[in-house]
Amino acid sequence: MKNRRFPYGYEMLNGTVSVCKEEADTVKRIFDRYLSGCNLKEIAESLSSRKIEYLTGEYRWNKSRIKRIIEDTRYVGGKNYPTILSQDVFGRANSEKETRRRYDAPVSTAENKLLLHMTYCSDCGGRLRHKTDSRLRYKE
Repeated sequence: MKNRRFPYGYEMLNGTVSVCKEEADTVKRIFDRYLSGCNLKEIAESLSSRKIEYLTGEYRWNKSRIKRIIEDTRYVGGKNYPTILSQDVFGRANSEKETRRRYDAPVSTAENKLLLHMTYCSDCGGRLRHKTDSRLRYKE
């Protein structure tokens, strides 16, 4: 797997990190589409189908790449990175990301683990399975 030397939207010119105009436009489009209601998968599929290059010769986008772009604070400037996005757009996108987060399956804990082998779904009759979601861990 190839890796980028700089975050998508940036390049090295004359020894300094600079904005790559074409990629920066794609970054802005990603944020605009996300804020207009598109999900990560829709954005990735759109970029792939339009043959937007992520790495040299690679046009496949996925949800993880889009998520990393949305979460990358370097786009608002700092740490020797020029600004591509306003703090407002970046903040709204990440607030939106938190509100879209959902979890459908029940999570078992030490307290209810003993009940797993006795608990069945009333709709399908399937047995409740142990599934852990690391996002639900307590923060100290």
